[in-house]
Amino acid sequence: MKKRAGNIFWGVLIIAAAALWLISEMGYLDNVGFKHIMFSALWGAWIIKGIVSRESFSVFMGLAFLAIVWDKELGIQAITPWPVIGAAILLTIGCSLIFRGFGRKKWEKNYFCNYKNSEEDSNHSWQGNANYGTDQPHQSHVEGEHVYHMNRFSGAQKYIDSQNLKSVEIINKAGGMEVYLDNARAAGDKVYMRIECYAGGLEIYIPRNWRVQNKVDCFMGAIDGPDMQREDEAVNDVTLILTGTVKAAGVDIIRV
Repeated sequence: MKKRAGNIFWGVLIIAAAALWLISEMGYLDNVGFKHIMFSALWGAWIIKGIVSRESFSVFMGLAFLAIVWDKELGIQAITPWPVIGAAILLTIGCSLIFRGFGRKKWEKNYFCNYKNSEEDSNHSWQGNANYGTDQPHQSHVEGEHVYHMNRFSGAQKYIDSQNLKSVEIINKAGGMEVYLDNARAAGDKVYMRIECYAGGLEIYIPRNWRVQNKVDCFMGAIDGPDMQREDEAVNDVTLILTGTVKAAGVDIIRV
């Protein structure tokens, strides 16, 4: 149902853009070219999507790109393109610090459902993952089934030494971070990891024989690593399931 609604939305958007293009070519929209129409439709749709899904990055970056498209008409060439893009990134980080929790709650809900359906955690009772693990900046080594680390505007190294690991949540905003899971052992055949990385760099070191399932949403960034392609070396039954968002940032997954 959700997929069908998305198809309808984009279909209507494309039809509207085609109609505006024809109207513009007929001279009813003076000084408005096809570039303005298409990019305005694209970024406008992205803004709407961001509002619906409560993603501040989509909203602010959509507004920034609209400003770039219409900078001449608005007389704002002095602040385009990089000042408005930089401002959008900073606004995203600021809002994510003030209004935090939506992405985590969504991930926890899906994570709980996955564990509820698994045989080993059929009786698992979810207590709300508000304070699990540690977010203390000076604590480098941590154990536990559910681990949480946050880094903001700094550099950090975190070592996850759990011997019964089930989930990891890493939040890195405008900083550099290294996370080591090479000494960790999974509680079952899956480890769930949520990444939230904005305007920073993140390196994640995992055991060589873990498989990786990448479901991370990236924009103006990348989650990469040559070792991610070497699945032939991942021979055991543990799969690291990556979800979350990477925006204006880079994430490397490294097997050791």
